[in-house]
Amino acid sequence: LNASADFSAERKPPHWEPPAPELAELRALVTRRDALERMRTQEINRLHVSRALKSGRASNAMSRILSGRSRTSTRKSGRKPTTMQI
Repeated sequence: LNASADFSAERKPPHWEPPAPELAELRALVTRRDALERMRTQEINRLHVSRALKSGRASNAMSRILSGRSRTSTRKSGRKPTTMQI
């Protein structure tokens, strides 16, 4: 406890003041916007999965993965081909 008092006496930090109400409101709005953006991304991902399942693409890709088959792509950079499982 004395170390804290000694530190304060030595450094003389400014007194803490609570943030202005406008700043608190702005922080809340930014937090809410971030949450809404995350929810939007989740819904877009769900929509993509739903469409893939309806079209059969997802089940075809899963079948290839489970059977060990995969798509092979070559790069124009001259590097060796990479294997992507879809």
